[in-house]
Amino acid sequence: MTDKLTLHAPAEKDEALVWAYRQAFMDRDEHVNGSCDLGRCESYPLWLVKVRARLRPETTPPGLVPATTLMALRESDGALVGFTNIRHCLNDHFLNFSGHIGYSVHPAERRKGYASEILRLAMIYAKAELDLDRVLVTCDKKNEASRRTICSQGGVLENERPCDGILVQRYWIDT
Repeated sequence: MTDKLTLHAPAEKDEALVWAYRQAFMDRDEHVNGSCDLGRCESYPLWLVKVRARLRPETTPPGLVPATTLMALRESDGALVGFTNIRHCLNDHFLNFSGHIGYSVHPAERRKGYASEILRLAMIYAKAELDLDRVLVTCDKKNEASRRTICSQGGVLENERPCDGILVQRYWIDT
């Protein structure tokens, strides 16, 4: 990866960029990980309200945890390369299955090293903004690319747990 990425909070001006990103996943019938359920939202304004509500405990829906959703933009051309969702804390579900950090990379930008960079930047954010000394990152055991990404950032496998027919691998990474 040679192009630098930066993380930014989504804003009203990003609607076309974000909706095109969403469509790339919908066209492939894929879930948009790390995006605060972008694929399930009917409109950009409603999604933005959801993203902003998750920032604070008092507006986070029951069963979820406060989280920050950020876009990974390529500096050279402003392209939306990926998303990351950084959970401020863990409840039982996130501790067992989802972890602190979720992320996705645009289908056209995969296999270029961007996932590792997005995870690296998310860990920097987790340390600097949330004072997390270590983070839990998980993946489906069958997702070799995600496993390699997590390991490239120092992930240490703690264990595997079954969830909805898949085996979830749980990795801890010092920030």
